[in-house]
Amino acid sequence: MEVYSKNIATITRQWISADRKKDSVFVLEEIIYFGKLNRLKNSSLDDPQEIIKRFISIPLSYLQEIQINQDKKITTLAYGKDAGSTLDIQWDSALFMSEFTEFLLGQFHHSQTLPERKSRSVKAPASALVTISILYFFVLIIRTIPSNHSSYRKTDAIIALFKGLASLGTFTVTILFGILFIIALRAFFRAKGKSSQLTIIRLR
Repeated sequence: MEVYSKNIATITRQWISADRKKDSVFVLEEIIYFGKLNRLKNSSLDDPQEIIKRFISIPLSYLQEIQINQDKKITTLAYGKDAGSTLDIQWDSALFMSEFTEFLLGQFHHSQTLPERKSRSVKAPASALVTISILYFFVLIIRTIPSNHSSYRKTDAIIALFKGLASLGTFTVTILFGILFIIALRAFFRAKGKSSQLTIIRLR
């Protein structure tokens, strides 16, 4: 539930987290302030100057896009050129996140909701799969190059490492990289299962 303060005219909206490790959000004079309550130490929430001093801030007019991750309860505020800079608000309440979204939409004349897309949690394991595949084929190619071939130097540590792997034999190399590939593949499917949908709203 949204909390209103009757004593502070400058705080127009506020969402106070029950979990001090999650973010609380305040709106003061068209500027969003957010952060964890433990930043305030023993300071009162009724002191706007402490909020201004200790919390991250971004003017409403800077916002270009918001990204909503319902599963992880994260609102990403995108701003700057081509919405290239971002700030994440970690909520402890899905209701707070929904109310905050509605508040933001009410501050802009136009908004555009884009088709949902997957978050990038699968990017790292996918990159690992590609890297392992490339390295495997590179080692096999190195095996076919004669020892005195001019395309590499014996003093080159990287080439020496690949030659060392290649010397283990095709079967052993295939087993080693196969194990690595299976580990990366499992990580990919695990991450894919945990990845969540992002709702993207462009603000105008």
